[in-house]
Amino acid sequence: MGFDRFYGILGGEASQWEPAAYDQTTPIEPHIGKEDYHLSEDFADQAIKWIRQQQTSTPDSPFFCYFAPPAVHAPHQAPKNG
Repeated sequence: MGFDRFYGILGGEASQWEPAAYDQTTPIEPHIGKEDYHLSEDFADQAIKWIRQQQTSTPDSPFFCYFAPPAVHAPHQAPKNG
């Protein structure tokens, strides 16, 4: 048993502005073209999107979402706009 979906980073420390992130097993650069990008905000947006998809596609099925916001780990980088 494992996770059906993975969106995240592989280590505890990551730049909040230019992370080495993965969508499943594919390396991605979600910050490209987004001046106000912040990793923790991206994680929250992706989790909300996934939860809504689960509610729409299988509303009567339980699910588990492991959400671990990276902003609590070093380096501590607040959003540039905040």
